[in-house]
Amino acid sequence: MNQLPDVKGVKGMMSKIKSPEMLEKGVLRAMKEVFVYKDGTLRVDITDLPLTHFRPREIGMSVEMLKELGYTKDIHGEPLENDDQLLELRVQDIIPAQSAGDYLVKAASFVDDELVKLYGMSPYYNVKSRADLVGHLVIGLAPHTSAGVLGRIVGFTKTSVCYAHPFFHTAK
Repeated sequence: MNQLPDVKGVKGMMSKIKSPEMLEKGVLRAMKEVFVYKDGTLRVDITDLPLTHFRPREIGMSVEMLKELGYTKDIHGEPLENDDQLLELRVQDIIPAQSAGDYLVKAASFVDDELVKLYGMSPYYNVKSRADLVGHLVIGLAPHTSAGVLGRIVGFTKTSVCYAHPFFHTAK
C-alpha cells in the first residue's frame, strides 16, 4: 500500500466492554470502499420487488450456468435449451441489481483481504466480478427485523431492485 486511504472512525463506543475493533479492518474497508453499519455488518440497501418467472437473457445468465444451478426445465416441462425460455424462480433464489452485485464484489474482496492479511488464512470468495457471485448465498434482511432469510444469487438485473420470489420477501 503506497498511501493510506481516508479512514472513518467513531466518536465513542456504546457496548458494555467498549472494545474497539482492529484499526487495520478500517483501513481495509476504506481501501475497498465498503462501509460498516453500527452492528458490524456490510449491507446493500435495495428495493424488494416480487418475481415468479424469468428468462435467462433477462438476468444475463447462460443456459449452461442455470442448468448447474438446477434450472433444467422451463415452465412447460421442456428441457432448458435457450435463453428465451420462461423459468419459474425458485423460492430461495434472488436476482439483485447489478449495482448491488458490484458492491458485493467489493465486500467479498474485503473479507478475503481480512482473512489473508489479518488472520493468515486463505481467501474464501476469490471474486473478481459479479458473475463470480452467482450461486453464492446471501442473507436477506428487512430493516425492521433482526431475522434473516437465506437466499442464493442466480443472476443480476439492470433495474435498481432485488427480484425474488414473493415468499422470500414475505419471509423477511
